[in-house]
Amino acid sequence: EKIIYRELIKKFLSDQGYQEIITYSLVSQKIKDDFCFFNENYDFYQLLAPKSENHVYYRQSTLSSHLQTIAHNLAYKNKRIFFFEINKIYFKSPHTLVEEELLTISGTGEAIIDSVHGLNQNYDFFWIKGIAEAIFQNLNIISEIKFVPCSNKGFHPYQSVNILLNKINIGFIGKIHPLIDKKYQINQSTFGAQISLTKLFS
Repeated sequence: EKIIYRELIKKFLSDQGYQEIITYSLVSQKIKDDFCFFNENYDFYQLLAPKSENHVYYRQSTLSSHLQTIAHNLAYKNKRIFFFEINKIYFKSPHTLVEEELLTISGTGEAIIDSVHGLNQNYDFFWIKGIAEAIFQNLNIISEIKFVPCSNKGFHPYQSVNILLNKINIGFIGKIHPLIDKKYQINQSTFGAQISLTKLFS
């Protein structure tokens, strides 16, 4: 049944113009703590002999990897970027291996380009929130979902929400804070969402 739900989500996002990507599970010391506010008390798994300083720790959030991929695409003049990924993270809690499956959505640039009518619209917070709402609608759980304003580290303070499913926090959506964009060498507004499919499916 979980496979059916995953494929439903993938098909919906692909139909909406999102490109599926698979990012590397290892991250650097510099970005390992970004967007990890749900797992702050958990330890990172670290390689004993990393081959590169960029691949030292098993990540606890996939959104930082998306920002790296967005920055790479922007460097090659691709200004309209819409990604999604379903992948797993691993952490210690406190002495056992915890595995969690995440859906990550990210985007930047113009969501609509209509040269005939001059109707252009930039990708924004309400756009990505609407995508998340549509996913929950497709799964027939939208009535059990609440979006609660928050001030998660790394996000714009007035454009970020936590996602609650029956009072359980299953993820977040927001506009990336300009200082974080700058850290990843991104020069335009970016937006991201991260949803725990482990919590959602359970």
